[in-house]
Amino acid sequence: MEQLKTIDRGIGFALRFLAAGALALLMLLVAANILGRAAGMAEIAWVGEGVEFLFAWMVFLGAAELWREGGHFAVDVLLQALPQGLARRVLRLLVTLCCLAFALILGWYGLNLALDASATSPILELPVAAWYAAIPVSAALMTLASLRDLVLLVIEPAAEGHPADVPVQETASKC
Repeated sequence: MEQLKTIDRGIGFALRFLAAGALALLMLLVAANILGRAAGMAEIAWVGEGVEFLFAWMVFLGAAELWREGGHFAVDVLLQALPQGLARRVLRLLVTLCCLAFALILGWYGLNLALDASATSPILELPVAAWYAAIPVSAALMTLASLRDLVLLVIEPAAEGHPADVPVQETASKC
């Protein structure tokens, strides 16, 4: 179990690093293009496509990391209204199953979108599927995180202080 936690932390680090790196590179490209135009140079033609590509990957990798760590917005009114114990645990299980279903559906449609894309970008002539590939990659990571949460909900003993008994914003098992 400790090895799985180490792998999970490694995935989280990689996702944060890649999303932050994409943001930094995106900002660098935009700044270079602006400074170049201010200095009287012509606009760098491929910057727009590069920014679009980096933005797509930054957003979807960042979304997968937020999903993995339970950082997305969640409404926990019903969870907090339920008494601690089995009722909360069942609700957490249902929410996690819904999250898993969403990630699988997103992955299915994202994969089909990426595989069906036959266009190329106008300047760099890269396959547009490289942009769309961010969707199924992100969905696969979200699916793994949801499966992790599902396993933890099922195998962990129902005890006081179980993640299903604490407010949602304090757990990593919400999507």
